[in-house]
Amino acid sequence: MEYINFQPLENVDVEIIYNNKIYDLHNTAEFLTFIYDEDKMKLTLIWIYPSEYFIKYMAPKLSEKFFVRNDINPNLEQKYISLEFKFVTNFENIEGDNELPIEESYTVSQFLPINETNNDLVIEFQNDSKMIIDAEEVYFNNDFKFSQELGE
Repeated sequence: MEYINFQPLENVDVEIIYNNKIYDLHNTAEFLTFIYDEDKMKLTLIWIYPSEYFIKYMAPKLSEKFFVRNDINPNLEQKYISLEFKFVTNFENIEGDNELPIEESYTVSQFLPINETNNDLVIEFQNDSKMIIDAEEVYFNNDFKFSQELGE
């Protein structure tokens, strides 16, 4: 899988580095949904950034320097961020444990490339659900708009 505009995801690393900013998909973002268009071979994973949990429990303890380094508006205004996979040849969404509280259920726990010779990536969530994605390219978007995806 080719990482087009951000640094490759490392084992058990849930941070994306884009334009010298850090986007922590575990502590700072909350997974929202995905849009899969099999005909266009495109998959978009969408997070809200920063998450309500982060705003309520973590932000009051952090400095302005942290906000700048992590591309968080000082007023804690939320936005959407996304990973956009292109030329997707396989996508599996495997459900996990729905017993966890919602704020923990869809928190990314790790990214795992299956191996270096193919295009597979596994994204695991804290509720043990996972997504297996086989794609040629992946892009990061730090200001996703739903109208982009819906063709409006």
